[in-house]
Amino acid sequence: LSHAGFIEPSQATVGELLGLLPVFSLEEGKLSPLEKMRNYRAVLDFFQEFVDEFDELDYIALLQNGSFSNPDLRQLRQHADENFSSAQYIEHMLNLPVATLFGPKCVGLFAIESLDNHDRLT
Repeated sequence: LSHAGFIEPSQATVGELLGLLPVFSLEEGKLSPLEKMRNYRAVLDFFQEFVDEFDELDYIALLQNGSFSNPDLRQLRQHADENFSSAQYIEHMLNLPVATLFGPKCVGLFAIESLDNHDRLT
């Protein structure tokens, strides 16, 4: 991320030394740093809280490299099923371009809001 200009080289070095996992938001094509997490369990908890901010979702997609254990993923999947039963939940493995940009330990969550819900709000 530092080579691509998304974060300062010093931030990348300190984060790597401390073993921190940065959490970014992608909105309207721009990355914005949100949090720094100590482990993948904290990242999954953050993702759960993040999806709870939405009223209705059409899709929830998890992008990962296999760093999570099945019980951790099962908990996130169960949370999505219980709270967003109409949303399609899918999991994908990292592809090479994403792993190159964000690193092989990258994990991402994509939440796509329902267009019907968005139309009612506007």
